[in-house]
Parts: sequence; C-alpha cells; structure tokens
Amino acid sequence: FNKNKEKEMKVVSVVVLCLFYLVTVTLCLQWSDEKKITVDVTTFPVPGNGMSMHYAPFDIMSPFAHKNFAWTTMTIQIVDPVTKQVIPSPQIYNHHVLVMNNGQTDVWCKKKDNNMFTKTIVSAAGSDYTPINLPRPNLYLVYNSTTNWFINWHVINYQNQTRNVTLQFLFTYLTFNTESDLPRGCIPVRTMFISSEPHCESEFDVPGNNTPSTIFVRSRLHISPVSGNIVYALGHLHRGGIYQQLIINNKVVCDAVSTYEDGWIKQGGAGICGNMSVRLNVGDLVDDLVVYNNTNYITEAMGLFLVWIQVDQAPSPSSMLTATSAPTSSNGPTTSSTPTFVPPPPTEIITVEESDDKTVKVISIICLCLLLVLLAMVVAIVIFNNRMYRIMRANYTTDFSFE
Repeated sequence: FNKNKEKEMKVVSVVVLCLFYLVTVTLCLQWSDEKKITVDVTTFPVPGNGMSMHYAPFDIMSPFAHKNFAWTTMTIQIVDPVTKQVIPSPQIYNHHVLVMNNGQTDVWCKKKDNNMFTKTIVSAAGSDYTPINLPRPNLYLVYNSTTNWFINWHVINYQNQTRNVTLQFLFTYLTFNTESDLPRGCIPVRTMFISSEPHCESEFDVPGNNTPSTIFVRSRLHISPVSGNIVYALGHLHRGGIYQQLIINNKVVCDAVSTYEDGWIKQGGAGICGNMSVRLNVGDLVDDLVVYNNTNYITEAMGLFLVWIQVDQAPSPSSMLTATSAPTSSNGPTTSSTPTFVPPPPTEIITVEESDDKTVKVISIICLCLLLVLLAMVVAIVIFNNRMYRIMRANYTTDFSFE
C-alpha cells in the first residue's frame, strides 16, 4: 500500500468538500441582503364621479438615500391615506399607474416629441395591483445618475364625494455601489413597449356594430430591432377587451386573457406572463394581436405589452421604431374633464417602512442548516470508509503473512 497516495487522496477529498461547501453557501446566501421598502409617493384628491389624470416628476432615488439600487419586485397600489389599506374597486378604480424614465432608452421605440409613451416605461399597474415579480436572477438596475423619473396615473372615483387617496410603492431591492456588488450570476433587464399601433402610438377606436357576440381584432406586425431573452410581459387592455397575444414568428409566447369582476376589468386590463424564457432575435416578426368585444363603440381602446428582456445586442438607432405623438380621437367623448392636480414636490416623498426580506433570510438559514447536515454526513461517511479501509488492510496483511 502506498501511504503517500492514501494521504494525497484524503487531502484532495477534504479540499473538494470544502470548496463545494463554500460555493453552495455563497450561492444560497447571495440574495440575503434583499430588503423591502414601502413608499408613500403622494396623496391627492379624486373628484366625485370623476377622474384624476396626472403626469408628474418623481424623485425615485430619495427613498434609497440616492444610492444605486436594483429592484426585483415592485408593487404599485392606491391606498387609503389613514388606514394604508388598498381601496377596492369600484370605490376607487385604478385604470393605470406608469413609472417612466426619460434618461434611459427604450430598446424598442425611439423617443421623439413629447409623447409620454416614448419615455421608457419601467413598471406599471392596473386595478388588480399584481406585483411585478422579476424571476431570479433578473434585476432592474437604477443608477443615481438617472434622475429623470416620471409617474402617470389615471384614477377614477365612482363615488359621489371627492376622496383623498395615496399612491404607494412597495419594492424588494438590493443597493450597490458597482455592479460587482450584485449577486453572482444576476442578469440586468431592460423594458420595451410593444403596441398594436404603428410608430409606438397607443390608442385606437373599436367601431361597434350593435351586434352581440361579435369581435374586433387588431393586429400589428413589427420587425424586432433587438436581441435577447424575454423574461416577463404585462398586457394592457381597456374595458371591452377580451384578450391579447404576443406572437413571435407565428408562435404565441404570451396569451393574456382579461379578467372581469362585477363588470370591472382586472389583471391590469389583460394579464401577466411571468417566468418566461423566450428568445428574441433581431429581424424576428413580432405581432401584438388584440381582441375586443365589437358590440358597442369604444373610443381610445388600447392593446399594449410591457416586456422585460435580457438584452444581448443593443438595437441600432436606424432599426428602432420611430415614436410620434399619439393621435386624439375625434369620434367619441373625452375621458375626463377633471382639473389637473399638482402633487407635493419630490422632497415630500415619505418612506413609510423599510425592512429586510425575512422570507429570503429564513430560506437562507434553512439552506445553511441543510448544508451543515450534509457536510456532517459526508464527514461521517469519510471517517467510516477510512476505518473500514484500515480494517480491510489489516485483514489483508494478516491473510498473507508468512511465519
């Protein structure tokens, strides 16, 4: 028996075991620094039987002490200023809230004119307030240098009296100085705005034919200017919308069906396709197919997708869609006559609550305990095998000894 070889094998086994343990613990605990924060953005009145429509600057960096941060989940909701509870529909109906940035570039549409939809839409919410939950290891990075943030909301009050409401954001996030501080293997994502209309416009009219059970189909074929992996998609339809589909090269990759409750459209107007893994290449044919009920005339209908994508090839400016100001329909009534409300300045943004993500920490602790148990089992097996090996060697020596 070669004692040196035996010793060498033991050393290699211990080193491999330690490396496996350290790598596994690192991967398990790398997300343990995630935190949650609740931010009251602003409180504003919504007139009785009216709508509050506003487009305002938003200092998104203030709650994070102007540090770089990366969010993994974002929830946008309308709450009561006193109870902080979500106000249910139809008391207050959140048609939409959009979070936009003018300092970053949409990877699908060029920015042009003053059309708000040509700014990069970072996140959004409809009446159901479903959280945008980017599947790991995806992150949306927000840098302190990108300060041109805006919010657009349309909030409807179906009660007779004016009611004050609070726009509230909930983030799950990580702060960082440089991207090297982020969890190993994380992937930054960008957003792109895909519409059923040409030139990144957003609205169209459903003609209506006074015939029950008829549908109106809107379809718009685009040539993709970008390559990457699509990980998340959020659809948006107006009342009367039935469903919409995101189609790439004649294959449906997101089927967003509208959900109605007591006549009120939920699910952000359509639906969410989460945990996606869909490949998109430059030159692919992308179709946003929209289906509406065509019984009645509908003005200013929409069929939009907000898509989060891991970009691996940035689009060339010449290949991007040119955005123009959305047209104003003259065939139907206007949606609101309520006065514009000016929110408090950004310095009055209030951070209500900040806490560590306890769920992540509990999972990390459980994972660590399991790893310790596994390590103990492996060590026990190694010790047992060594003892058996010595016994067998002793027996082997005894059997072949000569007197």
